[in-house]
Amino acid sequence: MPGPFCPNLWLCVSGRFLRGEYTVDVSINDYLDIYCPHYEEALPPDRMEHYILFMVNYDGYMTCDHRMKGFKRWECNRPQSPNGPLKFSEKFQLFTPFSLGFEFRPGHEYYYISSPHPSIVGKPCLKLKVYVRPTSKQTLSFLLYNLFHHYIVPCLVLSDRYHYIVYTHKLLVLFILFFMFI
Repeated sequence: MPGPFCPNLWLCVSGRFLRGEYTVDVSINDYLDIYCPHYEEALPPDRMEHYILFMVNYDGYMTCDHRMKGFKRWECNRPQSPNGPLKFSEKFQLFTPFSLGFEFRPGHEYYYISSPHPSIVGKPCLKLKVYVRPTSKQTLSFLLYNLFHHYIVPCLVLSDRYHYIVYTHKLLVLFILFFMFI
């Protein structure tokens, strides 16, 4: 049996947005289309939704505060546009040629919140979390990169015959240093 009819998808899923449960997984070079609320019938301005969408850090996402390393991404300010709902597209790309574009990294989460007015902060807001999946080709190199840069350190090994550099696990280095000074 079909569910209830909802003329505005944004309104139908806004409960999930408000609770912060809405997460989207994307890949590099995917697009995410954002459709703003749209009203074909004449309504008083105070009954139509207007939103400003911000990209924020995790703290801004949790507290609904766009001032915490956030910036305005889009504005849904024409709910009765004669050409239909405003549509914004986010392309998840590693590099962008545009000054206002944003570059995304595989394996990272990005956070969006919306507010009806820029001065409203800390009130319940619509939230969207986007996770950029590593591609299968990138997964191994991405994991090795993170392992190398976060858990492995270069060590200079000196011997009588030659000097060479090896890379070793940080915990192993701490273990060796601990036992050297006991």
